[in-house]
Amino acid sequence: AELAEASRPLLPDVERLLRHPLKDVRFWAIECIQQWAGPTNGHEIAAAVTLSGDPEEAIRWKAMEFLALASRDQLQ
Repeated sequence: AELAEASRPLLPDVERLLRHPLKDVRFWAIECIQQWAGPTNGHEIAAAVTLSGDPEEAIRWKAMEFLALASRDQLQ
């Protein structure tokens, strides 16, 4: 996520990391989607939002933070 726009081409690969067994991987995958996803990435955004029901508290928090910080374009 720290590489910003230079890493945007990796977005399709990040979506599958939302299902990774390690919570740290899921956490940072949400961060990447938050940084890189735009209005045409509805599938990736929806996948990140569904983690608001994750068993791990940190992942639920990150998913809720994603919703709180999401742009209008991302939410539409």
